[in-house]
Amino acid sequence: MQFYNKWREFLTEAPKDAKVLRNVNIDFLKKEIPKDPDEEIRDYFARLQGIEADPEQLNPVFPNELVSWMEELPDNCFPTSGRKRFAKWLGNAIYFEETDGTHAPSMANAFRDLYAYENDVRFVVDYLNGATDFPKDLWEFNFYHMHALAIDWHNRLAAGIIGKDELPSGKLNYVGKKVVYKFDNGYSIVEVDPTVGERDYTKAEGLRCGWAHDEKELQEFHAYYDRKGVSDEDRPNFSIRDKINDLDIEGCAMGHCVGGYCDTVTAGKLTIYSLRSPGNSPHATIDVSTSSNKVEQIKGNQNAPPIEKYRPMIKQWLQQSGFEYDKSTDYLNILSPEEIFMMMRDGKLPLNQQVSLARDTENQEILDFLLDKIEDKLEDDPEPFGRDAKRLIITALAKNDSLNEETRIRLLKVNLPRKVLGVQVGRVLGTGFVRFPEQVELARLNSSAWAATRAEVMSAPLHDEKLYYMKAFVEGIETDQSIKEEILEHILREEFLDSIVTNKGLMTSASMPYGRIIQEYLHSKAPNEEMVSKIYDMQENNKFILLLGGVGRLTRTIANSRGMSAGLVDNIIKDIEAGKFWALMTNDLIDMIRNKKVSESDKIRLLDVAKPDYESIRFWTQLGSKGIRWSPAGKSHSRNLKQAADEGFFTSEFVKYLVDEGFLDPIFSDRLRGKKVKATGKDPLFDRARGEEREAILRDIRQMAEEWLSSPREAPPWASNQLQEEVDKYFRGHDMSNKFYKDVEKSLVSEEAGRSRQRGIYKFHCMVSYGLTNEQDKSRGLDDILADMRALENVTIVTVAIRNQKVAEGRYIAGLAIKFIPSVPGQLNSPEDVKARIVRDIKRLANVQALFKLSAGLNRLE
Repeated sequence: MQFYNKWREFLTEAPKDAKVLRNVNIDFLKKEIPKDPDEEIRDYFARLQGIEADPEQLNPVFPNELVSWMEELPDNCFPTSGRKRFAKWLGNAIYFEETDGTHAPSMANAFRDLYAYENDVRFVVDYLNGATDFPKDLWEFNFYHMHALAIDWHNRLAAGIIGKDELPSGKLNYVGKKVVYKFDNGYSIVEVDPTVGERDYTKAEGLRCGWAHDEKELQEFHAYYDRKGVSDEDRPNFSIRDKINDLDIEGCAMGHCVGGYCDTVTAGKLTIYSLRSPGNSPHATIDVSTSSNKVEQIKGNQNAPPIEKYRPMIKQWLQQSGFEYDKSTDYLNILSPEEIFMMMRDGKLPLNQQVSLARDTENQEILDFLLDKIEDKLEDDPEPFGRDAKRLIITALAKNDSLNEETRIRLLKVNLPRKVLGVQVGRVLGTGFVRFPEQVELARLNSSAWAATRAEVMSAPLHDEKLYYMKAFVEGIETDQSIKEEILEHILREEFLDSIVTNKGLMTSASMPYGRIIQEYLHSKAPNEEMVSKIYDMQENNKFILLLGGVGRLTRTIANSRGMSAGLVDNIIKDIEAGKFWALMTNDLIDMIRNKKVSESDKIRLLDVAKPDYESIRFWTQLGSKGIRWSPAGKSHSRNLKQAADEGFFTSEFVKYLVDEGFLDPIFSDRLRGKKVKATGKDPLFDRARGEEREAILRDIRQMAEEWLSSPREAPPWASNQLQEEVDKYFRGHDMSNKFYKDVEKSLVSEEAGRSRQRGIYKFHCMVSYGLTNEQDKSRGLDDILADMRALENVTIVTVAIRNQKVAEGRYIAGLAIKFIPSVPGQLNSPEDVKARIVRDIKRLANVQALFKLSAGLNRLE
């Protein structure tokens, strides 16, 4: 009876979790479908449930595919506690990834390949089960931000055994040894029981594995790693605990998360086995679901596949164990490529394992075999792929970063008629932040891929997958400019526009990739000036505007484009003077003035045309009978012009013109007012000044401006394109985006009721580029820069979020997390102002060459 109850509980767990999503759908259906007057409440709810479960019904929130997928998830895809909260988060997170996420498929393909998330879900659940320290806003993270936390946590677990020779000695001893199978060579399979071996642990064990008895010992351990120069990311994931057991020792010795499974094992849902040497050292860990008798995971050191010499022993034990093991994706880790290929040829490899292979294998024979199966090229195929299987394999292949050039091109050709990848086409071509094998040269790949797919991509009929191909080619930094020009010429043709706007279904899905193609071309390194002018002129075309989604969507991109020309400046000024509805606004003109392609004489013309006749939006200081005035927008424009001058965008002659003509007066007026408020505690009310008082204010403003003008200003490294090109080149070959951008989407700090925003601790992220210097016996590098940052006013802690990486000779980049307190005694500041000042001060530090990828918002920590 006890076994039956456990089994029944297992069978109903996942449907219970999915019911959370169904209930959300039903709550929305209640608002749309009223209860009939004579209908019983029970019958009404039964009717709503039937409508929600109908596969033909378009549910109001979570689609049927998403709910059904969650119902089919195995139990290990849910945490041991807080399942309901996790289910709701998972539903929302996957919905976002399939509709608005960075790698979202086309609308027609959304929610078709949810199976591909399952391994990542399990990875996240391991983190939720095992970690002890979570961000306060954990459940606001999207799926890949949560996955990045899980990666970081797993890496820190693995770090516990890195450099163990440098740590104090102390063998990791098991207490129990329940042998369930013996090999002739003295090795054995041991069942690891968390209820056995509970004991205290030595300080050496705690330091190595990440355990501390109390806060004091925790601080000692962190101080030890600080002295060793080990970054936060490379030290163990510390927690405070009283006792340990054999399962904890297994996790520490192997450098993975099995130690976090204690509750699951104790509850009887999971059994852990370990391959041990004659000296009782572990070499592989195997997880088996107690209820289903299935092998879930087979892991070696640090979650890697077991070393080759141990694989035959694991396979020997599994074959006599009675467990269902051959359908586990990890089972592939103990098979040879020849064995895997034979199983595939015979149709004995389950689809989930083939998907795993497509995502991870480097074996070219297997990759070719999978592509042949997708194209139905195999004779007497014992198990041909259906449509859904082909979609899963194509999606998995796109995520395999080890594909060579030939395989990538073949994958692009295979996918195009099947319309599976959508935005992930860019991943195959290397236009996103993905690791690429050294033998793949991006420029050659893009040129060869375009030659192989051009005819079909440019042919009729048009579908949105072809637009995603064009988008990926235009995004490619290494794509030949002639390819980009050809694509732009093609999509700006009247016939092309007609083919989209006359097709309502295509119009809905094509708008996003079409707009991105235009924007990416304008952002490219060397856009053709004539093409940029043509794009600007296309704004008179109603079909073009309709496809972009509105007027003004391109103006800022055009203003910043490297394809700006004197002729285009003339046209822009004429359109402003003529009052054309697509004319650039003042914000866009300020961006144009910062554009290096605009001559200084044209910058002056743009400043002149930006002076409207009506006073309410004038952005320069006006002197007259009404005194000194400026609008809030004007002060912002003045600040932007001054910042551009500080950053070396303008010559000294042009900066002097800005001062002489009063374009910078608003920002210096604001500074003067602040000084007087600080000195007297009163607002000087400049607007009411008259006569000599007004003239005195003007003299003070101009004196401040002149002092600033005479101060030395050297063009910083980021004023040139060289640094950006070096950083771009580095990022094309390294995936650094997963754990760095979790704050970018938060553009504002959320207010807390009853608490002042000037109080508390805030955090933001940025990346810096820096150089190393050596002078005689002195050197200066990242550690010295970090010390200077920590000495800045308001800054409390600076940690390295992404370790320093070399991007060019003598030039490095690093990602930083900076915590600060907005207000100190005697000052009351807003977090945004303090952040801006800290950023400015960082740029001024010795050896700092640039600061970029600054997170848009702030995290309030407490």
